[in-house]
Amino acid sequence: MSQSSQTVREEDVNNKARDLVRFFLASTGRKAPIKRNEIVEKVMKDMSRAFNLTMEKAKTIMTNVLFYILF
Repeated sequence: MSQSSQTVREEDVNNKARDLVRFFLASTGRKAPIKRNEIVEKVMKDMSRAFNLTMEKAKTIMTNVLFYILF
């Protein structure tokens, strides 16, 4: 694979992080925990390799903007 196909653009990570925050907020009424597989399937799709980076960005957004803490 070429280098460009393996790197993830920061803009894409930010967009997926926002999508992930929306997913978390929409799932707040659920009693079952949200699993990584479910996040990848419903939010990340083709960017599953950037999961950790996207999750960190989403945690930052949730903490700084919404005063919500993810564990």
